[in-house]
Amino acid sequence: MKQQRMTRGLLVAGLLLGGTALTGCMKDTKPAPSTAMTKPAAPAKVMTHYLSVDQPCYMKPGAESCGTIKKGTQVLLLIPGSMAQIETADGKTLYTKIDGIESIEVPAPPKPPAAKPAPAAVKPVTKGTPATPAKEMTHMLTAEQPYYMAMPAAGAKPAGMLPKGTKVLLLIPGSWCQIETADGKTVYTKIDGVDVIPAK
Repeated sequence: MKQQRMTRGLLVAGLLLGGTALTGCMKDTKPAPSTAMTKPAAPAKVMTHYLSVDQPCYMKPGAESCGTIKKGTQVLLLIPGSMAQIETADGKTLYTKIDGIESIEVPAPPKPPAAKPAPAAVKPVTKGTPATPAKEMTHMLTAEQPYYMAMPAAGAKPAGMLPKGTKVLLLIPGSWCQIETADGKTVYTKIDGVDVIPAK
């Protein structure tokens, strides 16, 4: 009898231990909560307006005031109107009078700096270079002689004297020839004192 009781006791103890072990296994096999199922936080909404004065707010138009929104509170204007629907930063949808709602001014983006115009190319000026190429003198005066600014009439007074050796450019030959001096003057003088510059 004692042996049977011991055998039964061992069986009962074994079943209890097995059940406990099985329960533990079942507990361990429960799937861990998936982090992939959690919803990402919604992006914060951009507030478009603010209250210029303290204003009462309402859960719906015509209802009793549910509180006061402080001056300077930023809100999102949902439905404009005399009794505007707004959303607060904490997500509450309320109604308040449009009179105390002002738009938040968004600063304009800075303008890009204007491109500086390229400096105009400056032509180098070489000292001693004449503005126009010097004309080649073809004749020279063999004696000092008077010159006239126009074809001289009888008894006309000369405009000046050209010294001997002055190089000139013969323009119009004749007894009274027209010549051009090195400084650009066009004058008249007698051909008798004008001779060709000898070739070197």
